[in-house]
Amino acid sequence: MTKKPLLRELPKYWDQYFGGRYKPEYEVPTGIAREELLELTERLTTYPAGFHIHPKVKKLLEQRAEMGSGKKPLDYGMAEALAFAGLVKRTLDGSQPDWNSVAPIPTPEGAPNVLLVLTDDAGFGNPSTFGGPIQTPNYTRLAENGLR
Repeated sequence: MTKKPLLRELPKYWDQYFGGRYKPEYEVPTGIAREELLELTERLTTYPAGFHIHPKVKKLLEQRAEMGSGKKPLDYGMAEALAFAGLVKRTLDGSQPDWNSVAPIPTPEGAPNVLLVLTDDAGFGNPSTFGGPIQTPNYTRLAENGLR
């Protein structure tokens, strides 16, 4: 067995990089107070009263509630959810919406319901609904019965 040589020269795509070694002054405080974590956990793990939630999703939310309250260690998914929620909350708290002066638009009679599905880490391609290799029969059924 032969050993791979150490990387002495970076590939050409790194030519435009002029960074350097780590510098402490580049550090940015990213911590969130415990009270804020508890608030974010509550918002991430609750659902409306009377909402029929799938048992597996309910169990997941219960587990994440335990993680957020410190009863269980965080998994990657909950850590990512808290980090994103904290970032969005800080961004929104520090923002002034541009629609404040506009009165809410009443929903017209017979207006369609809208379902937005956001997926992350889908892997290697698009869902089959849109011609991709990942078989997603439920997405396809929703798309076939909806508007495009």
